[in-house]
Amino acid sequence: MAGIFQRVKTFFVGETPIDVYGGNKGGYRYIMFYNRSERRMLAQYVTPPKIVSRNISGVLTGAGVSATVRYGQEETLGKPFAVINKDAAQKIAFEDLQSKYNQDREGELPLEPAQKYEVEQNDKLVAGPYVVPIAPKNIENPTFEAHFDGLDQRVETALGWLLEFAVKTLWADEQVFRSSIFLHDAVKKELKMRAAYNMAGYKDFGIAIGDGKGAVGEAFAQKKTYIWDLNIVRHEEKGVDSSAVWEDMKSILAVPILDAEGIPLGALSVDTDKGYAEARFNNKALNTYMMLLQRSIGSLLQA
Repeated sequence: MAGIFQRVKTFFVGETPIDVYGGNKGGYRYIMFYNRSERRMLAQYVTPPKIVSRNISGVLTGAGVSATVRYGQEETLGKPFAVINKDAAQKIAFEDLQSKYNQDREGELPLEPAQKYEVEQNDKLVAGPYVVPIAPKNIENPTFEAHFDGLDQRVETALGWLLEFAVKTLWADEQVFRSSIFLHDAVKKELKMRAAYNMAGYKDFGIAIGDGKGAVGEAFAQKKTYIWDLNIVRHEEKGVDSSAVWEDMKSILAVPILDAEGIPLGALSVDTDKGYAEARFNNKALNTYMMLLQRSIGSLLQA
């Protein structure tokens, strides 16, 4: 099966063959320079998709049983950036690589990227919203991990509205239900809380959890809904320090947030001081609603 990234050109620096790969992922355009003899990626040139500027406004009415959200938007071209492996043994300036690739594609790529990021010798290079493994076996069929190092404030606000609306719609006694969205940081290997409802003042507000740890980690790693009864399984048994979380938590429902291609971006969680049965965390209709909500969140994060 053809991979996402395909080899489009090979040139030589002295006797060293440099393979050039190109492709698109999530609206991002990638140009990659690969040293075949060292089996190492030298650099990536990334052109982001169009940046969408949104004017988001909305209102919740009644007891949270209805909501209106309005969007106004305009698009501008994203600024290209470079990711350079400065510890690769073959010391070739990125501009030289780009020039050699561009010698028969004049004007197709900008002469200089808007930003450059240097990385130490590593198995992975960060590019755009995903981390691209650079092991040789993944060159033509790469796997991807989500990586969020920042969100537009308007997106964070919209995520908060979605959480509030969900809790007020699904649970009448919302004061004992908290909800949050965790997004993956593939560099730190953790899930960081990036939006929350009803959590201000709690010591676990804004917490970061190692990926694969706790209920949110399980949902993220397994890409499926996870229900945790804390009367049966303690926090420490799932790799979470109980002293860092809400003392009265008794159950939690976590749902993975996936992009359109099934790549996990993070997890959506709801926790409470009630048992999971009383909270209806195992209710089929409720779980269907939560899955629809995570799809909306995934779409918003990809936009």
